[in-house]
Amino acid sequence: IADGPGGLKIADLSPLWDEGSNAEVEIVGSWDTDGNARSVAYSNGLVYVADGNRGIKVVDVTDPIRPFEVGSTRTEYATSIKVAGDYIYLADGDGGFRIYDSDPDVLALLAVVDTANTRGVAVVGDTAYIVGSTGMTIVDITSRENPVEIGAYRTGYAEEVFVEGRLAFVAEGFSGLTIIDVADPTDLYTVSKNDNKYAVGIAVSGKYAYVVDANGLNVIEILIPSWSLRD
Repeated sequence: IADGPGGLKIADLSPLWDEGSNAEVEIVGSWDTDGNARSVAYSNGLVYVADGNRGIKVVDVTDPIRPFEVGSTRTEYATSIKVAGDYIYLADGDGGFRIYDSDPDVLALLAVVDTANTRGVAVVGDTAYIVGSTGMTIVDITSRENPVEIGAYRTGYAEEVFVEGRLAFVAEGFSGLTIIDVADPTDLYTVSKNDNKYAVGIAVSGKYAYVVDANGLNVIEILIPSWSLRD
């Protein structure tokens, strides 16, 4: 769990499976990241933390009761982080979109794409979807050292993005949830919007979107008529 100034928290969720939603979740481990933990990603026993102005912190959680830091690197303002294979994909505020080597002993910066006040990132295969103050940028990351912008779409101040199939779900702050068809990165368009009170987080599973806004968690059924999608 990214716990802001509280750093990294590790929770035991097993009671939920046994006792249901009334179960008490226990925090079994924690690590003071010394920054403002905004986002986490897990890979092979390591948790990568987007730690605000402290950059990226890498914490070994093989023993969740006794986590310890194994690597770090300073960045502009790390807000959202994804890890896939050998690479870290970072939304870094005014530092743009950044790609790093995920080896905690190295954490080498491989590439930077200049995106405005970058807040959120999603990665699907060799494509990255980045959102921030000017909307969404789509980047071909086939070459991690030489990413290429292949599409952009103007929205309001976007906080986070989740991509499922041909649709990008954008938590667009005061504008709520915006769903964009990204099948053709050169021809992006909005297919649906939902009013939420300052949407900041988004996840999708099946036919439901889970949106975090100023009122808490909202569960929204996704109903996209086929005629609203271009061939």
